[in-house]
Amino acid sequence: MLIDGLIAFFVVLGTIPIVASAIAVVRLPDGLSRANAMGLVTVAGLPNFIVANLIRDAADNTLGWGGLLSAIVAIIGLLAVLATGSTMMARALLTEEAPGALAKPEKRARNS
Repeated sequence: MLIDGLIAFFVVLGTIPIVASAIAVVRLPDGLSRANAMGLVTVAGLPNFIVANLIRDAADNTLGWGGLLSAIVAIIGLLAVLATGSTMMARALLTEEAPGALAKPEKRARNS
């Protein structure tokens, strides 16, 4: 009973950022803001589901080192994907909305 409540807590805790991100994606005005809103799912939503699964496995006595290691790798992978994906999407959206915004500034000649 206590374990089920703890699992439900982490599932609800993971669902809240997913719903908040979905609402934000619908309401935000531009693509860059929408792309950044999805980062909340990766950082705050999905790791809670992984923790809930770990608790369930531990309660069922099926949690081993492999399951624990794969959960840790999954959470680290989510953070790595978030960092890389957000940067790539932001650059793509920025160049589409403001062409030349990421171009290197021209070097100006010094007056000597």
